[in-house]
Amino acid sequence: MKVKILFILLVALVTYLVWLASHLDIGQEAVEAEVVIVPGGEIVRPLKAAELIQEGYVTLHSMIVSPLNEFIGTKPLIDFITDTGLSEDQVIGELEATSTWTNATNSIAIMEEREWQTALVVTTDYHTRRTRLAFERASRGKDMHFYYVSAYLKNAQGEEVLYQDSRQALRIMASEVYKYIGYYLELYYWIDQ
Repeated sequence: MKVKILFILLVALVTYLVWLASHLDIGQEAVEAEVVIVPGGEIVRPLKAAELIQEGYVTLHSMIVSPLNEFIGTKPLIDFITDTGLSEDQVIGELEATSTWTNATNSIAIMEEREWQTALVVTTDYHTRRTRLAFERASRGKDMHFYYVSAYLKNAQGEEVLYQDSRQALRIMASEVYKYIGYYLELYYWIDQ
């Protein structure tokens, strides 16, 4: 009987993990907000944020980049952002974040200092679920509203590729599911991911 129960629990757990891996992208349509936040990572994130500013979704025409001190190859991230036509004055750099959790807490601190209440949060499709969990927990009890917009990796032809269709899909999904479970269990207080 115990073996049967353990087997059923194992099947349920594996089913949940497979479902979670295929539902990491929970991005929303862009809506108007005061600022856009870009957690560090792939270059498609700040490029999508710049596009949202240029399309008029961001009323203050500014983005918080956490952390801003990253390089893509040998080129500073700020150079990629200004190459889109935005000025350095439109970029609020946060330099201390080392994880999605600290992206959220540090960006929210900047919003509080400036008395902002709404933000678009732009991250890659496979990172959206964990990012949303971090921002919702970090802003608990605060009068702030976040909307999550997915940015997509691009293939050699410049076409957007969903994480499930990428060559690295299994690695991406396994890594994000593992990290999401850690975030769900609030391990971000002890593990910097």
